[in-house]
Amino acid sequence: MALFGHSRGGEAAFALANSPEMLAASRGYGPVAGVLLIAAAAVSVDPWMGSAVPLAAILPACDGDVVSQDGQFFYEGARLAPQETAWATSAWLERANHNAFNELLPGDPFGNPGRPECASLLAAEAQQGWLVEYAADFLTLLFGQDSQAMVAAGARLGLDTTTPAPDVLYGLPARVAVLAPTADRRVIFRPAAAEELATNLLGGDVTTDGVVTHFCPKGFYSPATLPGSEPCHRNTVTIPGQPSHAVVSWAEQGAALRFALPQSAGDLSGYEALSLRAAVDPLSALNADMAFQPFTVRLTDGRGNNARVATRPDEPALQFPPGLWQDDPALGSGFFTSPVPLTTIRLPLGAFAGVDLTDIREIALEFDQTPRGALFMADVEALSMVSRR
Repeated sequence: MALFGHSRGGEAAFALANSPEMLAASRGYGPVAGVLLIAAAAVSVDPWMGSAVPLAAILPACDGDVVSQDGQFFYEGARLAPQETAWATSAWLERANHNAFNELLPGDPFGNPGRPECASLLAAEAQQGWLVEYAADFLTLLFGQDSQAMVAAGARLGLDTTTPAPDVLYGLPARVAVLAPTADRRVIFRPAAAEELATNLLGGDVTTDGVVTHFCPKGFYSPATLPGSEPCHRNTVTIPGQPSHAVVSWAEQGAALRFALPQSAGDLSGYEALSLRAAVDPLSALNADMAFQPFTVRLTDGRGNNARVATRPDEPALQFPPGLWQDDPALGSGFFTSPVPLTTIRLPLGAFAGVDLTDIREIALEFDQTPRGALFMADVEALSMVSRR
């Protein structure tokens, strides 16, 4: 069976699915094949333990109850745990709120003050209909017997690694983050520790040309509690899941962040796409024009051949967030009103023509399309399609 849980029910579903002892105590129900977390809370469960089963988290962008978007914690926990066979995804659904997934509940208790992008919410019927379609495809991936139907369901969920990451799911504006099982991904840059800003997870050097990088550990903190963390903006920008990530900034066009791949780790021919997660830093002066921040990815092989593929000019993950700066006299400071999720950018490896994918020696992110900028960035990976397993 699969478990669905809304709000506090989301953390209960996660706990049941990942605790054989709890399942045994629940009169024999189980085993659980997967969990769907709908606007989940994370109050009494450790979300960082990872998930033994496939997991999908739905994050309503205008959640007026679980305003910190706790459902993303469960994705981030899976990201840092050994996910040998289980995959995970999260869907960021624009203009959706917390309670409208349920037919019986009234409006959200706290609303969305200071958030103009949430002034007009989805109709409850549209939000519930979206959930029905999403849930049906999630169940198809868990229990389907027809491989073509499973691939189609994965594509509708935004998991197809051969296509760019979507900005629409089931007819409504949405974005995704996708975590493949360990066997289907080669992680190059996570980053989960400051050392990854110098040496990537494959053992190659990380070098910067005109780029400044800063490591942000997971969790909540401020410059007062973690001196030197000012570039992370952790206490003034809500990044759902509070993941570890890097801040990558550049002040001149043509800067680059480069990941060297040892010869023993450079065979990417068995993968379908390069993937990374990013978001535009809304409080950096380098993003004062509030524009998209597209860039180019360059692969270099052992013979020195190069191939470049640019992100889309309007790449959904690279748009300036819709929120506003709001002063809070009670705190003596202020905050950015809109959550800023890290979501997926995908580039099919087949688009990198002219290089030998069996012998890639460097992956470079070239910031060649804008004069300056700053991004929150994580999870540079080579991926295979999760719905084919």
